[in-house]
Amino acid sequence: MRIEMGGSVRKQGPHSWHKWHDSQKRLHRWLDRYMIYVTPSALLVGLLFSHLLADRAGLVPLFFACVTFVMGTGVKWQHFAVLRSQWVLLLWLYGVLHLLMPLIVWLLGGWLLDDPDLIAGYVLFTAIPIGISAVVWIGVMRGNVAAALSMIVIDTMLSPLTVPVTLLVLTGEHAALQGTKMMLNLLLMVGLPTAAGMGVGRWAASTAPGARWIEAALPTLGTVSKFSFLIVLVLNSAYVAPKLSAMEEDLWLIIPVFSIGVVLLGYAAGWLLEKLYVYIAPGTAGEGQQASRHDLIFLSGLRNVSLGLVIAAQFLPPLAAIPVVLSILLQQPVASIVQRWRVRS
Repeated sequence: MRIEMGGSVRKQGPHSWHKWHDSQKRLHRWLDRYMIYVTPSALLVGLLFSHLLADRAGLVPLFFACVTFVMGTGVKWQHFAVLRSQWVLLLWLYGVLHLLMPLIVWLLGGWLLDDPDLIAGYVLFTAIPIGISAVVWIGVMRGNVAAALSMIVIDTMLSPLTVPVTLLVLTGEHAALQGTKMMLNLLLMVGLPTAAGMGVGRWAASTAPGARWIEAALPTLGTVSKFSFLIVLVLNSAYVAPKLSAMEEDLWLIIPVFSIGVVLLGYAAGWLLEKLYVYIAPGTAGEGQQASRHDLIFLSGLRNVSLGLVIAAQFLPPLAAIPVVLSILLQQPVASIVQRWRVRS
């Protein structure tokens, strides 16, 4: 590479670029490995410094769009071909995640909780799409990563419609006044960046220079995405901090218990779908289909909680964000326990 500086030309060898590339790979792997600890640390930073960060919440959509764009670059169009033989399973998964679970949580919330804001927060948790972290656990379990990623992308791109409609139907006034604005914001934060990322990935795959560029850029993009995700957590936890301090004492027990139950419900739904797989999709006994069958417990149990926190902070009362904050702390530890259980069984 030749770089002009002050009229002179200096040659820069590939060593510095490879050094940067390797450092990004190491940082990306480190973040993946310790994300279970980094995530609650980010929440704690937001809570401790809420007086400095609470008014920066307007930056959240920008950082979240960065996360979804990077996710889109990793999707190949060939991944969607995997779903041709599994569209029935996809419809069942979608129905359980976004129809059955919101209804169950809404009914249980109305029975056990006496606060419409909290109920709206739990309904929101069941309405948000599958989390990209499910791919990490599915990869660890040697599952069908291509099919899982395709399902996540489809679920994510449909979220500008499914999330507002679910909230509108089950929580009424909490979403009625801002349903259209919520759809538009989700489209800008999720739908368009994901589609743009897929377009960049498609372009990169079609040309040799593009393929080399995307391969070289992926570690850096992954690191930027991880830090953008952490910034989203910091800013949104800073937003909900004042409400936490003002929460009534009798809610300090019921909210954690109810949150654990809702998170476990997601994994239980995936486990039940797995058991019913032979009846849902009869005749699909190939290796890829079997892998997808065992992936259902993670696809059902892990949600895009960062998106949920963004929605709660922008469109719902502050108390509605508390269930989403707690789910951030619970999802990954429970996923780790489920993974160990699956290995032993």
